[in-house]
Amino acid sequence: MNKRGLHYVGFDVHKKTIRICVQNRMGDVVQEKTVASLPSDLLSWVKKEAPKKWIGALEATVFSPWVYDSLKPFAHELHMGHPKDLKRIGKHKSDRLDAITLCNLIRADYFPSCYVSPPEIRRLRNILRYRTTLVREMVRFKNKTACLLMASGVSYNKKRLHGKRYFSRLIEREELPGEVKELLTLKRLPIEFFHFQAKRVLRKLEKHPMLVKRLELLKSIPGVGPIMGLTWILEIWDPWRFPSEKQAHSYCGLCGSRKESGGKEKTCRSPRIETRIFNGFLSSHPRSREKYVLDFKKFMIRWKKPKTQTQPQLQ
Repeated sequence: MNKRGLHYVGFDVHKKTIRICVQNRMGDVVQEKTVASLPSDLLSWVKKEAPKKWIGALEATVFSPWVYDSLKPFAHELHMGHPKDLKRIGKHKSDRLDAITLCNLIRADYFPSCYVSPPEIRRLRNILRYRTTLVREMVRFKNKTACLLMASGVSYNKKRLHGKRYFSRLIEREELPGEVKELLTLKRLPIEFFHFQAKRVLRKLEKHPMLVKRLELLKSIPGVGPIMGLTWILEIWDPWRFPSEKQAHSYCGLCGSRKESGGKEKTCRSPRIETRIFNGFLSSHPRSREKYVLDFKKFMIRWKKPKTQTQPQLQ
């Protein structure tokens, strides 16, 4: 790559402002500026004040996706950094120092870049995570319903408690106080709403044209259903972003981390946040993790490596 005239730009993104630092190849600060966290102000800076050829770096935060999508067409290269790795760098912290640090890291090729999914996949992933939120809220209200019955001293069938017919007969019992019946009715409404919305979201994702064929391939693995298949697709999307199968297995929680100190060796679960997404499915299923490893190896063999890294294709 010809680095003549190349500049490096660090973006410290916040809710209200974005701190920008521009450096040349020698590390001299050429420009420092603060703009509002608005697409119009950011694009105005890119078109009027940004260098002609630049490489950008920003930290992955809640606000980073729209900033990344806005800057990508204008940048020679644009990288998003892993926040956990960036947190270890630097003792003193301010918006100005953070922007300079990002600039220095990308200039020295020490920037801990992370994978950024395509915009459409990110939108679908947010929908799937919204379904997870709905299910958690539904379970929370179900637990509150059971606690209310136990606090009132009412016996009930645990397996049939949330069925429509059983619940309607349960409310008609004479031993239930009036205020308890009213609370049970109020708790029942959000349970039905969350259940309906969760099913609606799942049906929408299963029928999406970008996910149908790949979901069918994943469902051919024994023990993998629509929820786990969609989670794998939307959280991973491009399996070839992992240099090896071992890293893919570690990312999904199929193998534990290894710690050795003083001649003592300890194996435990990986503390990565991404691992928790898959651990719920794997720990609740009777099949062993070793069988899942073998099945995912078969899946990777059947998967054809795409010509482009962002648009995988099936055999």
